[in-house]
Amino acid sequence: PQDSPCKSATSEISIDDSKTINPTNLDGLYTWVTPDKQIFDLNPEKSHTLECKNGTLIIVPKNAFIDKEGNTITEIVQLEVVEALNVADMLAYNLTTMNNYKVLQSGGMLYVQPRLNGEKVEIQADKPLHIEVPTQKIVLEMMAWKGVVDEKGDINWEEPKAIKRF
Repeated sequence: PQDSPCKSATSEISIDDSKTINPTNLDGLYTWVTPDKQIFDLNPEKSHTLECKNGTLIIVPKNAFIDKEGNTITEIVQLEVVEALNVADMLAYNLTTMNNYKVLQSGGMLYVQPRLNGEKVEIQADKPLHIEVPTQKIVLEMMAWKGVVDEKGDINWEEPKAIKRF
């Protein structure tokens, strides 16, 4: 509901007289702490296997990135990754697990954004990244969702897709 007390922070919040939190903006999502961004410089003309700090594995195929016009990018691309694989990170990054006001179970969340000279670029539909998220418990019903941030900085999880299991 719109009158819910659970809203994303969009301005300075005073905890008490001595402490103030200034939320950080990550592509429209306001987080309580500065996200631990991992930046990987990738030569798009080669395939890459990346292991992130918390164990996420990302396999990037050769020629996976395209510009706004759909042209294959050949310059070095920076792949920006933020892992939120535990409840503490999810809370600190202000990540809710909601789909149209329905609560979802989460096995972890990732922010993955390729950039060229600071500008966002796309991933080719026929050359998707392969991502493996570490887990202690496999939940077969778990799906992959796309996080969509609204103008208030709230996130809604949409477009669920079945996870391929290997």
